[in-house]
Amino acid sequence: MVQWSHLWHNICLLHLKENMRLNHDRQQNQFAHWLLQLGHGSTVDMNTGSASIYLPPNIICKTQADLICFLYGTTPYVSMLSPQYFYERVLLAPLNDDDHKLNMHILNLFPGHLHTYSSANTQVIEAGTQHSPNLMPVEFLNSLNSSGLPLAHLELKLGCPIILLCNLDHKHGLCNGSRATVVQMSNRVLQVRLLGGDHDSENAFIPRITLSPPIHGLDFTIHLKQRQFPVQLTFAMTINRS
Repeated sequence: MVQWSHLWHNICLLHLKENMRLNHDRQQNQFAHWLLQLGHGSTVDMNTGSASIYLPPNIICKTQADLICFLYGTTPYVSMLSPQYFYERVLLAPLNDDDHKLNMHILNLFPGHLHTYSSANTQVIEAGTQHSPNLMPVEFLNSLNSSGLPLAHLELKLGCPIILLCNLDHKHGLCNGSRATVVQMSNRVLQVRLLGGDHDSENAFIPRITLSPPIHGLDFTIHLKQRQFPVQLTFAMTINRS
């Protein structure tokens, strides 16, 4: 009992006071302090009659161009950018339509020749039903945009960042959510360089495949079968996808 008592009196209580994730930059320290205040509710102004949150001026972008410039810098659209450049940054959007518009806008600023890949979309008709195979025109099927499917008209450029939308080869890092940059393009296969994870900087090949997800996983009630490259641009992505 004497020995245990002696050990107890030699215990030293340490207090963790420094956030080691910060690199001691003044601006990042100010932002971290603001986040703590936001979590405690001290940045909310209740005098206005509503829960208004104060935003520091340095994190407010008034235009879309300012937002893109803030994230990607003033000269991001050059052909010699390293793949890691796109792995460390991405714009987040709440809706698929916002995501698509941002990606198209930035892709137009990105250098290189634009390649457009059109999908083959058909409507799946259940056996024993009375529906006609021509109930939905192809133009309407091509206009459908869901978070679980690639675009019917997929536009890409060499070096642009993409994300994989399904599991292809888990062993070699081709999983749903894997990010990459485009290295080479052809009508049947994409050569990409993977970003992050155990397979960082490895080359991989993504073929065109046929996707037919269940209805409950889509934003519409049409059983669609689509043959396309299972990727989408990731200059910007939805919050759910991120």
